[in-house]
Amino acid sequence: AAVTALRASATAENPAVLYLRPGVYTAASGGLTGASHLFIVDAPIHLVGLGEKPTDVLLDGEGTYRVLKLTDPNASAEHLAVYRPKHCSGSVLTGYGIHIENGAVTDCVITNAAIATAANTTEQALFVSNALAAAVLVTDIRDPNDDTSPSPRAGRGVYLWDAVLRDSTVTGVKTGCATLYGRGDSTRIERCLIAGNVCRGLSNSGQDGCAGAYLEYGAKMTDSSIINNSTTSGGGDHNTTYSALVLYGPNGNPATVDRCIITNNASGFVANHTSAGAGGVLISGSATLRNTLVAGNRLTGVKSTNLGIVGGGVLVTTAAASVENCTIADNVLDGACCESAGVHLTAASSVVNCIIWNNGGTPTGGEWMLGNVSNTAATVTYTCTMPLAEGAGNIAADPKLKVNKGYLVKSSSPCVNAGDPTGWTADDVDLLGNPRLRKGTTIDMGCYSYSVPGFMLMLK
Repeated sequence: AAVTALRASATAENPAVLYLRPGVYTAASGGLTGASHLFIVDAPIHLVGLGEKPTDVLLDGEGTYRVLKLTDPNASAEHLAVYRPKHCSGSVLTGYGIHIENGAVTDCVITNAAIATAANTTEQALFVSNALAAAVLVTDIRDPNDDTSPSPRAGRGVYLWDAVLRDSTVTGVKTGCATLYGRGDSTRIERCLIAGNVCRGLSNSGQDGCAGAYLEYGAKMTDSSIINNSTTSGGGDHNTTYSALVLYGPNGNPATVDRCIITNNASGFVANHTSAGAGGVLISGSATLRNTLVAGNRLTGVKSTNLGIVGGGVLVTTAAASVENCTIADNVLDGACCESAGVHLTAASSVVNCIIWNNGGTPTGGEWMLGNVSNTAATVTYTCTMPLAEGAGNIAADPKLKVNKGYLVKSSSPCVNAGDPTGWTADDVDLLGNPRLRKGTTIDMGCYSYSVPGFMLMLK
């Protein structure tokens, strides 16, 4: 009702501000029960919660309604929480928690969602198109029947289409498709954490599971982490991709991940499978993985019967893909094909300036075996791995990784100054934000550029 009253006077030059005192706002508070959402901001109006924390101001869908929708370019919502939104099985892309077609949302929470049916793929807890969402927490999103969700592009937690997600966390999402889906040349995921999500129970042949993020059509993720997510199958014969992160670049429109951390994710099969499976990252099309740490990920349940293409850390399936200045270590592939535990390259792609080390697995009934690189057609150069990979500048010496310090290298590492500096500029930085080029000409292998510890000289 207050939004309706302010609509007539609010303009882009003089937007109105609606302050919400701490409390619970429901349909009885004047919500639009007959509309697509309880609260619709279609004018230059700023909704601002006045609580000490966002959850002091609750927009409550009561498990019955979609909650908040912004459609005006100058509309915004700030410092509030959307509680108990309901997935209502619509026929168009809709954010049933928060839907942003225009405007911006900052410092908000979406939690305790009720999904009506798993078969519908058009509704997400947070949907953002041509807009910004910053400092948002998406949590406790539960799909009760996730065994039938048919597509990773559903993005049950977050769906981004030419949108920006910044400084946000997505955790506690349990579903049968991608936790976060991003597409479009303008889509940017910056400084985000995707952790503790579960994707399980896929039973439809030909579909993908991804507990982390699925990026395609030009989407880009930077300075973000995908950690401790779990993806498993639901039984039966599957033609399914399991991975913490999927990068897809169809028609020369590359998805890119730069300066990210992909660690301690688990993927697993419980039956036969005929297509691709990865524990950490799957790359297809003209996609790029750069300056990224991929470590401690695991793919289990791999069987030789009806075997598809698998990789414990990184799986690359197309020629246009590239892996540049990454550290890929301590990833595990249990079952058949343990030689693919680190990086599996199945096409004429490229790997350069990487450290691929101590990846392996345990064959069924066997002992642990090393499996850093399985390569059928790719070009691997200036990379440290064991055994020595064929290609210019490759080495097979211990990289001397500091495993307990984020896989930095020691000063005595043979990977320092051993990379190929071609293609890097003075503006390029590593995973920590340090310059890639040192002294203008040298570059290190791996996701970090070694920095000499500083010192202070005090004169009296």
